[in-house]
Amino acid sequence: MNIIIPVTDNKDAKDIIAQGFHNTYYACVYNSTDNIYEWMDTNEFIQMEGNISLALKRRGILTIITSHIHLMALGLFNESGSCTLCDTSCIS
Repeated sequence: MNIIIPVTDNKDAKDIIAQGFHNTYYACVYNSTDNIYEWMDTNEFIQMEGNISLALKRRGILTIITSHIHLMALGLFNESGSCTLCDTSCIS
C-alpha cells in the first residue's frame, strides 16, 4: 500500500506534517509493502492533472495522512471513488 503525507520540505523538516497539500510543495510517499520512503515534489503529479485524487490513484496512492483537508478536496476524492467513508467533523 502506498501512503502519501504532505510535509514541510524535503530536507531539514521532512518529518514535519504540513497543514495539507495547499500549504506545501513536498510530500513523503511511504510504500508499506516494501518499507520504502520517498520524498517528492508534489508538482510532479498534481499539476499534470486537474484532479489530485485521480493523479494519486494513477501512482498507486490510495491513502492520505494529513492534518487538514478542505471540504472541496474531500468532495473530489469522494466523487472519484477514492473515499468510501468520510468523517467530516474535523474539516474546516
